[in-house]
Amino acid sequence: MKKYIKLIFLVLLFILFIGCEEVLTPEKPEVSYQPIDNGAKLRLTWTQVANADGYYIYVDGKKDTTLPSTVTTYDVSGPAKLIEVSAYRKKEESEKWSLDLTPVVSEVTVYGASDPDPNHPSGLQLTDNGAIPLAIGNQANWPNLDYIFDDRGEFAPMSIVNPGDYISPNYNDKGNAISSVASGNFDNENMAPPPNNYSTQRKNIEINGVYYLWLDRDNNGYSLDDNFGKILIKSISGARVDIKVAYQKIKGLRWVKTQ
Repeated sequence: MKKYIKLIFLVLLFILFIGCEEVLTPEKPEVSYQPIDNGAKLRLTWTQVANADGYYIYVDGKKDTTLPSTVTTYDVSGPAKLIEVSAYRKKEESEKWSLDLTPVVSEVTVYGASDPDPNHPSGLQLTDNGAIPLAIGNQANWPNLDYIFDDRGEFAPMSIVNPGDYISPNYNDKGNAISSVASGNFDNENMAPPPNNYSTQRKNIEINGVYYLWLDRDNNGYSLDDNFGKILIKSISGARVDIKVAYQKIKGLRWVKTQ
């Protein structure tokens, strides 16, 4: 009888042990990231999670379950708005690490430099918090200017100009550039072209035109310090220009997916 009681006890202990093992949930992966291929792809890297059988990658909600169990790096090859990484053990999945890649979208009004009102902004600064119109007549704004809207003389009828292209006044030394987009559909344009497809001087613009932006603020060619974006010219009325801008916060990454 004692043998049976001992056997039952051991079986119950084994079941309890197995049950506890099955509910162990792995820790959330700690992930680092870096743009590669001149900003066309994003490389994810993480350290191995204890007790994990493997990892899932989510790109805009779509889960990749084909990863080898030992993988600790992953290259996301297409534009996305959200990337997530989780670890799993059997049927238990960890909390997800996530990276929001949605560009910052702003709708603002600027004015061509011919506008006589000194308070009307002809400059534009792009930040992680959105687009900020700046008056070019205020010299304190000059270091922050990323683009200038100019409709005077050689810039007519309306152009977006790199502030570093001016000789007098010398606004700043940035190498920001602009590239036209063939389709002209703002939300359909998901990846800015590589750096050799831009003009670092000026670009004549037109209503409903969509253009890519490359912000090379150090004026040293492509680097992981650069930002990319896109801009829609919603309307031009005299010197007034209404625009919609999307700005990718992740430096060096050319993804500008907004839909």
